[in-house]
Amino acid sequence: MVPRIAKSGRSFKSAALYYLHDKKANTCERVTQTFTLNLPTNDADLAWRIMAQTAIDQKHLKRAAGIKATGRKLTKPVYCYSLSWHPDESPDHDHMIKAAKQSLEAIGMAECQALLIVHNDEPHPHIHILVNRVDPMTGKAYSTSQDRLKLSRWAEKYEQEIGRIYCKERVANNQKRRKGHFTKDRKSLSKAKHHRWQFGEHAVNDDQQSPDISLKREFSALPNQIKDFMRPHWRELFNRQSEERHALKCQLSTLRGRFRHALAARRGKRKSSFLSALFTALSSPRGLQRHLLKRQFEERAALDSQSEQLLTEAARHISKQHRDRFNTLAEPQEVSEQDSEDIRSFLNSAFNDRSLENISINPLEPNHKAKRLKDSHNPKPKQRKRERSSGRDRPVK
Repeated sequence: MVPRIAKSGRSFKSAALYYLHDKKANTCERVTQTFTLNLPTNDADLAWRIMAQTAIDQKHLKRAAGIKATGRKLTKPVYCYSLSWHPDESPDHDHMIKAAKQSLEAIGMAECQALLIVHNDEPHPHIHILVNRVDPMTGKAYSTSQDRLKLSRWAEKYEQEIGRIYCKERVANNQKRRKGHFTKDRKSLSKAKHHRWQFGEHAVNDDQQSPDISLKREFSALPNQIKDFMRPHWRELFNRQSEERHALKCQLSTLRGRFRHALAARRGKRKSSFLSALFTALSSPRGLQRHLLKRQFEERAALDSQSEQLLTEAARHISKQHRDRFNTLAEPQEVSEQDSEDIRSFLNSAFNDRSLENISINPLEPNHKAKRLKDSHNPKPKQRKRERSSGRDRPVK
């Protein structure tokens, strides 16, 4: 048993023209039998039309089922694969259809609309399965994640049930996968290397040794490193804000203290006067507290934004290091203390570049920290001044 998955497509009509007819001909001599699943008809020509209309009505099906039309739009609903037996085997049509149903259950598409086509144009018996990924009841798209691995495990189990193993290499590969190794066929060795690096594994040698360091592990440990690095800065900020709130509470207990804070808060405004500060001190002492709490909230927001920026820069730094290692195809190495020191030194340099002095806020100043931080990292583009040109410089029409 050899499952083979074809590329996903957009057109059910093109797929049906290929599988329901002979190659480069309008005849259908190679088609020995067709069978439909989860469709109201057994006519193959009508079945693919119903599948195409179901894919077109995906949005309406979601709305009728009460599902939000969010997420990525499904552009390739056509999913095809084939099941091939050994030339020494001679399964009948019922056995082939039963195996196709079991394979659909293995990849989680037993409820999908499917068209089964049996061909006889090859020396080995085989059946093609044309599947619609759109659920006819809910409109949701079925996932094809790890479909090759699922079919490989199912094919191994199928050969064990019939009592004869035709593909021994698959058994060995699945045994390696159960131990945590990444294994693919020999033709796609370079692609496997790229696949390992893309999913966080370090570049491997030609013997396909199991990697002992992954990019995903470093990314998962990076938030904790940022948290440990920023902890003293957060502690300093919280202690200072707590002292400011306590001092404000003590000074607002007297009229003189309220007047001083109201006058200091209005000092940065253009229209400020002695009477307005006195009126604020007498009428709204709680407004001064809200003013201070607002300033402190902006301070925390700015420091939190700085933590996110450090996380982004550190992630780019780690990705660049792994990209360099992948390009050189170095041997797998353990994460040493020197690597951790490099990350800590990178965080220190990145934090010093945008220190807290540049984003600190005086609680009595009306400037907004979030706005200042946004303006500092997203400067407005300079507009060029339009220069008036004299009549001599103008082109002659």
